Amino acid sequence: MVHSTDTRERIDSARPERSSGEEIGMRAIAAALLGLIGGVVAGLMLSEIIGIVGYLAFDSAVGIKFLPIYLTILFAVVAPVVGMRFRRGSERPSYRRNQRSRP
Repeated sequence: MVHSTDTRERIDSARPERSSGEEIGMRAIAAALLGLIGGVVAGLMLSEIIGIVGYLAFDSAVGIKFLPIYLTILFAVVAPVVGMRFRRGSERPSYRRNQRSRP
């Protein structure tokens, strides 16, 4: 008969220990990949909106060359930075929240 604690110990011993640097690096890579995907989608949507509005307003094709590529690069750089900011901010204790208001 196998107990659940025995199984848990085997699973925990089989997993390699990760340092915080590896975890941060993997989070940054995941954020950059999500930023790439989001940048492409946002760039294509914005490019289409600009094209439609420009055609309705000026009766000619209007747009920004390579807008999806620019937004893809921007999102891929900004997403990991913003992710680290939020992660770092959530680790700090909030002393104001823990203080009781005095009458």
